[in-house]
Order: sequence, then C-alpha cells, then structure tokens
Amino acid sequence: MKVVPFHRDHLKTLNLQLAQREALPLLTDVIINELERGQSFTAMICNTPMMCCGVHGDGMGRGVLWALVSQDIGRHMVQITKLCRRFFDNSGYRRLETVVDYDFIAGHRWVRLMGFELEAKRMRSYYPNGRDCSLYAKIY
Repeated sequence: MKVVPFHRDHLKTLNLQLAQREALPLLTDVIINELERGQSFTAMICNTPMMCCGVHGDGMGRGVLWALVSQDIGRHMVQITKLCRRFFDNSGYRRLETVVDYDFIAGHRWVRLMGFELEAKRMRSYYPNGRDCSLYAKIY
C-alpha cells in the first residue's frame, strides 16, 4: 500500500462504494480545493485509490473527518483502518467529529472501530438530499 497526498484526480478512478455514491455530486470545486489543501491523503493499492480521506479543520481546534471508500477495499480494510486511526490520532485536533448516513451500518461500525463515540443518534434531514445521519466524535 502506498499513501499519497489527496488529489482530485483520485476521485475519477475511485470505485466508490454504493452507500457513498450520492456524496460525489455534493463535492464542488471549492470543497475539493479545500480538501486538497487540508490534511488529506489517498491510500493506493497498485496505483488504484482504495480510500480518500482526511480532516478539515475549523480553526478552533475541531476537525471534521471525511472519507470516501472504494467498494474494492475488501481485504485491505484492516490495514487502511490502522493507518487512518494513526493519522487521525496524530492530526493535532482536540476534537474530531464525523457524520455517518443513518442507514449505513458498515460506516457506523468503521467509525466506532476508529474510537469515535455516538453523540447524536439521528439528525433528521441533515444532508442536502434530505437523508438523516448520525454524529460521532472523538476527544483527545
């Protein structure tokens, strides 16, 4: 596995898992520019992106985790999860938080494996498409 700085071109070849495909149209050029400038990386296997993720800060010690995962990640998920946990634990933020689609069971399981705790079980109509999500946080 190779870890490289996140670049917008990685999204073109990321075989995004079905549960996250609605997120791509929400990534405007402005948002992608911010993600490229922030603490973001892509985990590559054989030059193919398996996960693009990072932390976007708010300037007040709080970071928001984001992750887009390939449906081909399979047997690499454990290795990439360990990598992500080290990355997020060393990001320098006092508080990290993330949202997970309310019905996305694998997403809930992953953030809990990363040490995040559920803070808000259901935030109704959180996403632009009207879907609900859950809020998780990790305090350092």
